[in-house]
Amino acid sequence: MNPALPCLRRSLAALLVALVGSQLVACDDDPDIQTGDPPPPDARRFDADFDAGVEQEPKTWHAHIRPLLESRCAGCHEPGAVSGYDLSDTTWRDGEPPVWAGAVVATVLEGRMPPVLPDPDCRPVQRWAQLDEAQRALFEAWRDGGYLEGDAADYIPPAPQPGRLAGQPTLRVDAGAAYIPSFSGDSDHRCLPLDLLLPESTWVSGFAVAPGDRRMARRAELFVVAPAYADALDALDAAAPGVGYPCDSDPGVAGYRPLGVWLPDEPPFLLPPDHGFELDPGSRLVLRMHYTARALEDDVPAERTAVDLWLPESPPGNRVEAVELLHTNLRVPGGRRLTQGRDFTIGVGGTIIGAWGRMGPRGTALDIELDREEDTLCVLDLPRFEADWVGGWQFDPINWLAVAPGDVAELRCTHDDPDDGDTTRSWGPGPDDERCDGTLLIARPRDAIGGRPQCGLFAPCIAECPLTAEGAPDPDCFARCHAVGERLCSPCLLQATGGCARTPCEDELAAFGECGIGCDGADLGCLITRCLEPFGALIACIDGPIGQGECDAPYAACGVQFGP
Repeated sequence: MNPALPCLRRSLAALLVALVGSQLVACDDDPDIQTGDPPPPDARRFDADFDAGVEQEPKTWHAHIRPLLESRCAGCHEPGAVSGYDLSDTTWRDGEPPVWAGAVVATVLEGRMPPVLPDPDCRPVQRWAQLDEAQRALFEAWRDGGYLEGDAADYIPPAPQPGRLAGQPTLRVDAGAAYIPSFSGDSDHRCLPLDLLLPESTWVSGFAVAPGDRRMARRAELFVVAPAYADALDALDAAAPGVGYPCDSDPGVAGYRPLGVWLPDEPPFLLPPDHGFELDPGSRLVLRMHYTARALEDDVPAERTAVDLWLPESPPGNRVEAVELLHTNLRVPGGRRLTQGRDFTIGVGGTIIGAWGRMGPRGTALDIELDREEDTLCVLDLPRFEADWVGGWQFDPINWLAVAPGDVAELRCTHDDPDDGDTTRSWGPGPDDERCDGTLLIARPRDAIGGRPQCGLFAPCIAECPLTAEGAPDPDCFARCHAVGERLCSPCLLQATGGCARTPCEDELAAFGECGIGCDGADLGCLITRCLEPFGALIACIDGPIGQGECDAPYAACGVQFGP
């Protein structure tokens, strides 16, 4: 027998379940759960007299408030913008300020605006739009002084927000037709497969969203779907009337990975120079739009949102992967405030250059820490979470964070569901489900040994699993190895197998898939124990081409090496 085959038998379960289209998740140890009533996340007081400068001179619109509103608020609060709250009328009439002055000061002092930004004491992000305590105190002093207009000659335009020069995008793509949002309440979440075919490997260094109607575009996420799941994506699209299909949190198929997040008034989502996302041949792009009716005053119009893509002329020196941390064992009981968390082992070394998080409507706070042998470092802290205003943030190079194989990312989410004491919600994609998701942007040299982060430490872990009497990996051990953050390993292996082992094992694969009908795709115990005979036959068949080395090269691209 080929000496590699025992290792193969410990590794093939991921491949087999991927081949039948399952999306697998697993848990680490018991989640860390904290109960009780922690203090409100925005409990700081913004006192006008904490800064001696506040008391030294009257605060006026032109000298103090106007530059802050223009740099922090104008993009979302102008005519035709998504907020529906227009701040463009800045005229004083008979000594009275604009009608919005009192409401704006109140939202600033209560911490409700600007929305959802990471705590800079954790790790500052680019495009910092938050107000610090001194700036909030200016609003309070302006109010207490009677909303003085001041002298227009005192106005100094705000400095531009730091960021990278975008240049011109390489191409613009959209869904191929206009879409008329269908609102439930004031929201519509729609996945729009973009009209773009990638016949060869493509690098993307950035993207921007160009809304067809700015009044309705509240938030967008861009995803890439692996080639193996293109047919499933087309089926979802075809089953829904109109353009695209409804989706509440992700594209609804396995094998997706996020590329970034867009919010109104944001610049293009550009990766650092010489960095890029690699899209495999046959990949599909999906834009998930959150539409809102809040700013509409008449009938819902048709709109055609486009995506601008920046494609480098040559492959960059560094590959960027969005590595997801998904707490799929989440439980949110009604009538309680609850903090839950899970740890994820990072499978590859590299550099964390950005991060973001996502929860559902009951989420109130989220943070991610990196636990290393010598210390624990804060990666992202969202102390005041609002689901519809969470962006995708990058760090300046000075704040990048090195990560090594075996480091642990700790994800913690706080949810509060005070009104429903009889319902416990779990992690899921639906409008009544909840989320506790984190994303790390990890950059690595393009030619780094070890392949992509999809599989990381998965194969070595599987190699240590005991075997059942039928030669299959122990289902519980396999589930522990297939960490949620490495969910993309199965799609990667599936694509690799398509060129080396699928054809000679077509009959065995069909028999295993037919046997598994009726099993939940994530229920490995059902799949393996119920279908031991066809499972063993499939393993024996695939052992052949893999044991002969026919699959070595495609598996290496996933970061997996079968054999000694």
